[in-house]
Amino acid sequence: MKKLAILLFLLMITFVGCQNKQLNAPENIAYDPEGVIIWDEVENADEYLVKLQGQEFTTDIALYDITDVITAKGLYEVEIIALSDDFEDSESSTYTLKVDYNEDAEIDLRFQGDSLVWDEVFLASHYLVTYGYEFSRVETPMFSLSSLPQGTHELTVQAVFEGTIKTEIFNITYTK
Repeated sequence: MKKLAILLFLLMITFVGCQNKQLNAPENIAYDPEGVIIWDEVENADEYLVKLQGQEFTTDIALYDITDVITAKGLYEVEIIALSDDFEDSESSTYTLKVDYNEDAEIDLRFQGDSLVWDEVFLASHYLVTYGYEFSRVETPMFSLSSLPQGTHELTVQAVFEGTIKTEIFNITYTK
């Protein structure tokens, strides 16, 4: 009987010792107004499952760019789960993010060939480009300079969101 009790005890220790440990749940989830969700890395995680808007995405780093998923301001619930081949998946961490227009976005203007270009501003519906007493509405972060007459031109760019919400105006000088 003693041998049977020892055998059962050893089997129980072996069984408990072989079970995979569960990963910790992702913590400190935050949202950057440029459209990126970030969180603390989870030790031993191989990748993360991000659930947003009824869709699932995986990433191998502790951040996810939502700019292709979210197209309007509002409240969105995101769920993140740490995954690993060697450990049990973590419990999910849920975060409600408030997506709003980034009126404080900075627009880095630069020349590329015969165009003025800048990085897209998250959720901007269009951009206003002014030069002299003229202005153009452009849908993409690029403005062709080929139609400008010879001379020096002060150009400005401003991102426009829904309605009348805009970023500040950014300037650059161009000489043709």
